[in-house]
Amino acid sequence: MTASRRHVARHLAAWLGMLALAVLNGALREALVTPALGDTVGRQLSTALLLALFTGWFWFLHRRWPLATARQAWLVGALWLVMTLAFETFMGRVLADKPWSQVFQDYDVLAGRIWVLVPLWTLVTPALLTPIPSVPVQRDVRRLLGRCLLRDSVKTAARAAFPECLCDCCRRVLLEL
Repeated sequence: MTASRRHVARHLAAWLGMLALAVLNGALREALVTPALGDTVGRQLSTALLLALFTGWFWFLHRRWPLATARQAWLVGALWLVMTLAFETFMGRVLADKPWSQVFQDYDVLAGRIWVLVPLWTLVTPALLTPIPSVPVQRDVRRLLGRCLLRDSVKTAARAAFPECLCDCCRRVLLEL
């Protein structure tokens, strides 16, 4: 299996991390947020929190196992979407024995429900984080920093402040200066 296919497989397995975040978010909503703010506002706040948690999780995955192409990113997003909707349907219809009207209640935007943003975000975020070819950007950054009068102090500060935060190509650019 090639490295890029391994990354896709790892992203699919990482869906379990999304599931854990969603379950923790739901528990937090039921225990603290909904009793304090009411059902509609509680669900809206919980949805926003989950979007932020998913964004952080997706960013971590992107940094750890970057997807090589937009096609791979859309594939991962589509598979995450299918897995998420299948899980929600299974939980609502099979385990909770809810009627379809209750299963789809969280998708009713006119009733103030914004849960539909979660599956949409799950679909598009991998593609949003797909790397853009970076060779021209590296040259531009190197040229820009090379012209800077404070180049040495910029290099030193950047190396000290961001050794773990920079992606490999940005770190290489700073080291080559």
